[in-house]
Amino acid sequence: MGNLKNLCKAQRGSSRIGSGRRVFTALAVCMALFVALAAPYAQNVLDPSWSDVVTEVRPVIDASMNDANVTGMSIVLVDGDAVVWSEGFGYSDAAAKRAVDADTMFEIGSVSKTFTGLMVMRLAEQGKIDIDRPVTDYIPEFKMEPSARNFPRNDRPITV
Repeated sequence: MGNLKNLCKAQRGSSRIGSGRRVFTALAVCMALFVALAAPYAQNVLDPSWSDVVTEVRPVIDASMNDANVTGMSIVLVDGDAVVWSEGFGYSDAAAKRAVDADTMFEIGSVSKTFTGLMVMRLAEQGKIDIDRPVTDYIPEFKMEPSARNFPRNDRPITV
């Protein structure tokens, strides 16, 4: 995993990935690299100027997939508003040898909570919301059903 960390640090510090959306993109790519089982590539490199990065990242993905025993994954790298690389790795159905490609759909699982939390904190940094205010200040129709065991607690408001 050391190579992955160094690659992400190097890209974050380069002129390609600087701040704001680009740092977020670099972090998203780094998170995507922690998955499983080497197999053929379904390749779609859209921007040739990123070829060196793609060439360096592919073996890291393969190794990470082998280490984590994941059957398949896909990755999308976005620079600004443009998709510069999308590719599938491994299989969506290993028994049928159906390869993952750049358009394979995956379940999102609990990842949306991470992105929601990130966006809430960005809004807080921008002064657009106060995380110590009750959720009902922003979503007046929000209600929690009372519980038989007083959980969640209903004697104080739920904050953002």
